[in-house]
Formats: sequence, C-alpha cells, structure tokens
Amino acid sequence: MTARGRADSRARVVHGWPVFAGLVLVIYGTVVRAAAWEWQSSLVLGEIYTDNLTLSSAGRTESEWVTEITPGIRASREGARIKMDAAYRLQNLLYGNDSDRNNTRHQLNARASAEVIRDHFFIDAKSTVSQQIVDPDRSVAADRITPGSTSDVFTYGVSPYARFRLGRFADAALRYDVGWVEQEGNMLSDGRSEGYSATLASGRGFSRLLWQFAYHRSELDRGDQTDSVRENGSGSLRYRLFEHFSLLAQGGYENNDVATSRSVRNGEYWSGGFLWVPSGHFSFEATRGHNLDSVSMRISPSRRLNLQLGYRKFDLGLNPGDSWTASLSYRLRRTTWLGSYTETSTNVQTLQLAGQQVFALVDIDGNPIIDPTTGQPIVLVSNVFALTDEEFLSKRGRLTVVTTTAKSNYIFALFDERREYELSLRRDTVRGANASWSWRFARRTSSRLSGNWLRSSSSVRQGHDDSWQLAVGLFQSTGRDVTSSLEYRHARSNPSEGRDSYRENRITARMTINF
Repeated sequence: MTARGRADSRARVVHGWPVFAGLVLVIYGTVVRAAAWEWQSSLVLGEIYTDNLTLSSAGRTESEWVTEITPGIRASREGARIKMDAAYRLQNLLYGNDSDRNNTRHQLNARASAEVIRDHFFIDAKSTVSQQIVDPDRSVAADRITPGSTSDVFTYGVSPYARFRLGRFADAALRYDVGWVEQEGNMLSDGRSEGYSATLASGRGFSRLLWQFAYHRSELDRGDQTDSVRENGSGSLRYRLFEHFSLLAQGGYENNDVATSRSVRNGEYWSGGFLWVPSGHFSFEATRGHNLDSVSMRISPSRRLNLQLGYRKFDLGLNPGDSWTASLSYRLRRTTWLGSYTETSTNVQTLQLAGQQVFALVDIDGNPIIDPTTGQPIVLVSNVFALTDEEFLSKRGRLTVVTTTAKSNYIFALFDERREYELSLRRDTVRGANASWSWRFARRTSSRLSGNWLRSSSSVRQGHDDSWQLAVGLFQSTGRDVTSSLEYRHARSNPSEGRDSYRENRITARMTINF
C-alpha cells in the first residue's frame, strides 16, 4: 500500500468510527449502566519465510522474509439491556528485502445492541474493517502477505426498531436499516443501503385463525453506478380445521428495479393449500395458485436432528422459476453435521454489509471457529468472485462435519457457490473441500494437519482453475496466556490453459500473547 493509500485507509477508519461510536454513546447514556467493561489485549509476533512471495510461475519466483507485529484489543460489556463487543487488530507486515512493501492493515469488528425503551424500542449498530482479495483468479493464503493481493473494505450501519403489542389483537414490529460500505480503490463502487420493514401478526386473541402481513423495501445507492430497489409485500392466513390439519392462503406483490439484460416480471401472486402437522417431529406444507407454487417439509425425530427442505416455483421477481432451500442440523455425542443451501438475488455490496462475502467455518450455534495459528475465523474461501457492481443470483451450499474426541478434533467441509450475473450473463462457479485434524498429544502441545482444494470456473474462459494447500503445524501453550506455533504450508495451482501456475513453500513461526 502506498503512503497515500495508508492515509486514505486511516481516514476511512476515522470516518466510520463516529457512526458506531456515536451510537454507542447514545445507547450508553440511555440504558441502565449495568455490568462492567471487560478488556483483553493481545500481541501477535510472527516470522514468515516464503519461497514465492508473489505466487509467480517457475523462473519468476521471489523468496522473502516477512515479520508480523499485530497488537490487538477487545472490549465487551453485557448487561440486562445492553450488549457491546468490539475487537480491533493493527496488523503490521515488514518485508526484509523490500521495505517499500511494508504494510499496515486495520481489522475491526464492532457491534452494539440495546433495549432503549423496555420491551418496545431497540437499537443495533455495527462497524467493520476487513480486507478483500482484488484478483479473483489468484488464490491467496489467509495471512494475505502477497503484496497487492488485497484492498480494504469499511462498513458501518445503524438499525433502530420497535415492537408493539396491540392488546390481544395483534403484535407489530417496525425496523429501519441504514448502512454504508466503502471500498479502497476503484474496482467496486461504494454503497449506501437503506431498508424499511414492517410486520403485523395475529395476537393472543386468535387461536384457530392466525394471520400476518409484512412489507419490506431495500434500496442500494452506488453513486454514479446503477442503483437497485427491491420491494415486496405479503399476507398469509392459517385456519386450523382439525387438530393436525390447517388450511393456508397467502398472497402479495413483487416490485423490483435492478439493472438487468433480461425481462423481470413484477406483479401480484396468491396461492392456497394446507399444512399437516401429525406430530411435533414432522410437518408438511403445500400450496398452489397464481404465479406461486410451493412445497416444504420439516423432519425432526429428536432434538438431535432437524432437517428442512423447501421448493418454490415463482413466476415473478429476480429469481423466477424453480428454486430450492435446505438446512440440516444433526448432533451426535461427538459429531455435528451442519448443512445449508440457499438461492438469493443480491450484489457484492449487500453481502459485504451482511458479512456474507466469505465462507467461514461455524459451530452448531453459528459462532465462527477460530484458527489457532492466526487467531482469526477459519475461512474456507475468501472472495474469489469478480468484484462487480452487477446484480447476480447466488446459489450457495455447504456441508460441515465436526468431530471432537478427548484429544482430537476433526473438521471436514464441502462448499459450492454459483453466481449468475444480470447484465453480462456471466456465470462463475467456485467449489471446494477443506479437512483438518488437530491432535493434543501432550498437556500443552498439539499438532494439526490440514488441507484444502478449490476449483473455480467461469463462462468467460475455457476450463477451470484448481488450487491446493497442505499444512502441518505444532502448537505449544507455555502459559495460560501465551501460545506459540510453527507451521509448514505447501500451496500450488493448476490453472486452465494459457494461465500461469505457481508453487509455494512457506514456514511460519508465531507467538500470541494475551494480557
């Protein structure tokens, strides 16, 4: 990063903080001052040797020693009506052979939520600073030491919302969302997102007849680039005819305005059908009507297993035709299976604001699994798709299996995502697998063997690109607050014809101190 780039980075961090910090002060001054702040600081010291810093083909490789110095701090506070959590890291990379490459990166994840008026008015706030891969055709290691491989992304947002209970007649909710995403460089436009939603549902006074009305509108302003608007309203009725059988009716409208090269139908839809719930372990729902047919099923024979499948044929909106959804949660004594499949019409800025631009490993509660080497969430794949202002349809699936024994931890994951772009009609696909085995063979010493495979393809080029990584590491805890690690990693790529391949060997030594 150039001196000007570092200055812009610092300026944007300062720019984003007032939004989050201002909300924190409002929240803090409004709610009861309960619970004390908890502070934790850390320092990561690392030395990295690579025989191919720029991931170049044979004959153009460049070896390098890179020193990492990363101080960090985390502050959290949780009370009856307030919750705040902010983690900040300042990653400094120092290059032994070329100091012009020295780089400083800000990494922030800050969130706050509060119940301002008990049971009625709430505020959420968030701010993040992260790095994204700028070249979708280049596989980059998690520590991002390859010069020029990443750029900064800044997001911050505020979401006030209210809940009301209208006696026994209805429950209502109103929410307003506003968020900003700023991109370093000119590869992608900045964005301002604004969203409005409202729901009104039957209250406690209704038992046999349940109803709900909902409205949602989201707008994305990209400055000089094309904007996008998504709007929909819906209503549903459920009448319990028998103990386990109910009649269903639903209807609504779609109104979308996005840049696309195809015809998008807006309009009204309705359908009717039934819901069968013979027990708490199984349910089946089916409807058929005008512009909408749907079928869904839930299987939960025990608290350990929950499987949901859904099918929809929709003739309106941005994802017309047949679409599917699925989710799986299966817990055994030592093993957990997690799976999901979704189809969503979206854009890069929206994914960045939602923190969904990457595949990350999560546990059964949805919390990210932390890499002991870097102290960061384990990312299966970062953004390897084109950075574009186009709208696209994302079809994303994943399956993760985690097994834990007294001394070992096994993780296996499969992932697949396909993006179909609205204007260029380009189609990109990324799929891969990740596996790791961690073994604590002594009281304070453990090892880890991991590997991953990634395949990417696009309709704009022939063939597909493959990349592999294999790593083995040792981890030593010399005290409750000090962890040391030594890791060897081998990476290689096998791109399609006409593109350069590379091989890299890397040795990383790190020490993490918490105090």
